[in-house]
Amino acid sequence: MNDFNRGYARSIPADRADMSVDAGLRSFMLGVYNKMALGLLLSAVLAFVTSYYQPVASALYVLTPDNRLVGFTLLGTILRFAPLAMMLFAMFAMKNPTARSSGIFYWALVSTIGAGLGLWLLVYNVQSVFATFLVTAIAFGGLSLFGY
Repeated sequence: MNDFNRGYARSIPADRADMSVDAGLRSFMLGVYNKMALGLLLSAVLAFVTSYYQPVASALYVLTPDNRLVGFTLLGTILRFAPLAMMLFAMFAMKNPTARSSGIFYWALVSTIGAGLGLWLLVYNVQSVFATFLVTAIAFGGLSLFGY
């Protein structure tokens, strides 16, 4: 997005910038927002699966017969801390990431975060989680438009 650090800052003066610069920025930002929307959708699906699909929920959580959370299994504990471990690993190991490795890391991180978010659907009711998500998404969209 910003060409200042690559030495291109003086190549297009502000008074002569044409619509191709704006079209390229729009295309790039549309790709970013599409990837973020797909990531949120994947996280929501995985959160739903880990909280309401009984074989997966019983593998991750210790539940009472009426689906109340009592504790975590070993796999559930690993899943809770996996995003933190992945971020620490990426911070130290991915010094010069390629587009492919960044994409793999993004989707793996989104998947582990989404699977870990199933816990909140067990603790809180679905309506409050949905309302919180909706308010956050609207605020993000409005602030994003304002920033653009």
